[in-house]
Amino acid sequence: ILYRRLKKSVSFITWPRLAKDSQRGWYGTPALYDHDQNKVSRNLFVQECAAEGLYLGTGYQNWYQTPLFSDTKLASQLWQLEHANGVKYEPLEPGSLVNDESVQSRLMLFPIPHVEANAHMEQLATAVQKVASNMGRLARL
Repeated sequence: ILYRRLKKSVSFITWPRLAKDSQRGWYGTPALYDHDQNKVSRNLFVQECAAEGLYLGTGYQNWYQTPLFSDTKLASQLWQLEHANGVKYEPLEPGSLVNDESVQSRLMLFPIPHVEANAHMEQLATAVQKVASNMGRLARL
């Protein structure tokens, strides 16, 4: 209910498309925030949703930038940094995965209750629509 209602009324959120015969397997529903449609940052939008009682996740850590993958001394304690064929492991520099970082900057994770909770989902949709209707005011902040 929440996502169908918001898909029609909030144009700056892009929802995942699923094939008819697929099953969702997420613990939350991911959606992408479109920065280009308004002058409000995703983080401010998420903050305003939280003020309305809707707590959205904002993505995942970029794993390739963690010490495990970026510090070769640490990584060498866990695996060989040079393959038998001569290929050496080289850490990626920040900004190397442009598409990943673009998605990370726009990602929002909407909660999904563990049981059917239509009234709760309606409240969440109302919170998003309330914040969305005030984007002009938020852009001036």
